Amino acid sequence: MANIKYLICRTPRVGSNLLASLLENSGTTGQTHPYERLTPKRVDRAGIEWTEEGVKEFIKKVFELCSMPGGGAGFNVGWDFWEYLFSKMRRIKKVSARDIRLLLPADVKYIYLSRKDEVRQAISYIKMVQSGIVKARNGGKDKSFDSFIFDFWGIVGSIVEIKRQEREWDKFFERNGIFPLRLEYEDWTKDFKGTV
Repeated sequence: MANIKYLICRTPRVGSNLLASLLENSGTTGQTHPYERLTPKRVDRAGIEWTEEGVKEFIKKVFELCSMPGGGAGFNVGWDFWEYLFSKMRRIKKVSARDIRLLLPADVKYIYLSRKDEVRQAISYIKMVQSGIVKARNGGKDKSFDSFIFDFWGIVGSIVEIKRQEREWDKFFERNGIFPLRLEYEDWTKDFKGTV
């Protein structure tokens, strides 16, 4: 992946932080930086100028900050970030998913992460919301998860939201003629070396 710019496109709880760490530790795909996960809060703190050129310049700087000599740079991007960009950019002019794509460097590659088991994905999401823990620690045996409260309607609502985000990503890729590398959590986590 030398000199490649990539986006890890995801829905919640598909192992995107794990994949980002594996790619970073490969030594060729860039380094971790506070902007590794592009989120609305991070964008707000950056104080970007909400113009087409301002957003392009911000994204260019983020790629530069995270790149390493002879290597690439990548980011972990959820659909919530895209929706945030849409809402901000709509204040400037009418935008579509295609317009947002055009704000990114032309040579960006896309990795799309999903999960086959939507119930496990939703439960993982509810556990994250309840505990406030995004990344598993201690081999996934973090004690904070012990206080999980079963929330049937929360799980159902999470599945509905995950499905909505999956449809939005699919529409984004289709509208823009993007053919991402598609990885399913249950498959790529069985073969870390082969995936990287």
